[in-house]
Amino acid sequence: MSEPTLPIFNFTLVLGGVTELTEDLETAVYGGGIDDALLGISADGQGFLEFDREAASLQDAVLSAIRDVWRAGIAVTRLTPEDVVTATEIAERTGRSRQSINQLATGERGPGGFPAPVGETGRTRIWRWSEVVAWFHEAGVDPSLDLERARLIRVVNALLELSREGDYAGQLAQRLYAACPQRFPIIWAPSLENEPVVLWRQPEQRAEPVGRKRLRSRHHARSSCRRWSPTIPGETHERL
Repeated sequence: MSEPTLPIFNFTLVLGGVTELTEDLETAVYGGGIDDALLGISADGQGFLEFDREAASLQDAVLSAIRDVWRAGIAVTRLTPEDVVTATEIAERTGRSRQSINQLATGERGPGGFPAPVGETGRTRIWRWSEVVAWFHEAGVDPSLDLERARLIRVVNALLELSREGDYAGQLAQRLYAACPQRFPIIWAPSLENEPVVLWRQPEQRAEPVGRKRLRSRHHARSSCRRWSPTIPGETHERL
């Protein structure tokens, strides 16, 4: 009996420092065993790899692809499509008119509570797509939108951006975690060798009565935090 076929996930990784297709680049990609992606240059002159990757989940597909590109000696700058969107882009992704999106955003239509814009470019307001999709789900407006993909793109791109800050980002993350561990149960420190990140996870804490016993419990939880390596498909990790 044949094994069940895994689903195929389509996504694109933007490559750092790649502005033209060269023989060396093609050798690094295809010679490195990446045989499920199309290598190209976008209209704005950035290199990309468009994957059709077979995996158990979208997360597995994206993480394994980033791993393979890193191993080929090529930097990954972001996962697309972008998380930051305009009203026009929201309309295109949801199949609605721009007027409909503007009315949802202002509360003229729908249940209200539409996410606030995160900024402006000129006179154009911009939102985080992941927040918009979450609102569409919670408000029951359109729960068919892919919330998992939206969240994954946002978090992966945030981690990729932090990785370019090297040790500085890791040091700040550790200090922020030390200051308020309840708010930041997971922190990370980028590797100096441009490898996947190393994470620290706070052990789960049980509720304790208010008083001295609870304070001791918090101190113990902070001091017993351990380093934890993320699971990337095809690799095994040891506790550090």
